[in-house]
Formats: sequence, structure tokens, C-alpha cells
Amino acid sequence: MEKIKENIKYARYIVSLTYRFPKKNRNLLIELSKKYVYMLKQYGILQHDVFQLVKPNDDKQFFTHLDKAVSANLEDEEVWIEIMHYKNKNHWLETKAKMEKDINCQQGWQEFANLLTPGSTVICDEFDRLNEIGFE
Repeated sequence: MEKIKENIKYARYIVSLTYRFPKKNRNLLIELSKKYVYMLKQYGILQHDVFQLVKPNDDKQFFTHLDKAVSANLEDEEVWIEIMHYKNKNHWLETKAKMEKDINCQQGWQEFANLLTPGSTVICDEFDRLNEIGFE
């Protein structure tokens, strides 16, 4: 646990992947993720978190819920967001370059893509930590 806290302390850059998939593929996606989590650590990712979108209790008057933004039907689909922590943008680019050259990583990506909702896309975003706010 102490190692995780130490890694996050130095994480200044995150990459998120948001995607949707049929509920029937949930167990397959979990097994695939377990298979590749060790590989991600080998490439130097500081931490890898996965969150499942939960159905909102009510309609927010001033907000759009993510299921609407990604056109998901939460009765039949799940929406997950993966967050990978890096030291900085260069660390992300170096890690990405290594993964793109690895045939096992490419194969895993294809297996992953086959489990997604047909016609959907993976939303990939990058975020740099704001130090000006004061949360460290």
C-alpha cells in the first residue's frame, strides 16, 4: 500500500480511456484486464484504476450524465473508465511507444476492441495535474 501512495505522489499526468460494452461481455473483459494488468506495470505505469459508471438516481438539471454523452443504454451496457497514472507527458509517450511495439500488447488491444459495443469508440483523454489549486 505504501508503494502505491508513493507512486501517486509522483503522478503528474493521467490518461483516461472511456468505453462502453454489452453487459454480456463483462466477465470476458474482467478476465482480459487481469491478463494484461501485469504487462501495464512492466511498462512503468504508476497506477491503473478502473471505474464502472453507475446509473444516476435522478436527472441533474444543470448536468449531463456520462451515459448520455457516450450514448450508452445502461440497461444493456456498462460504461467503464480506466485511469492510468504517469510521472509526466514524456513518461506517457515513452510507455506508449513501448506498448505499440509489443505484439502481445497489440493482440490484447484487439481482443479488448472485440468486446466493445459494435460501432462505439474508445474516448482517450490526457490530463496534466494543476498545481495552482493547492491539492497535492
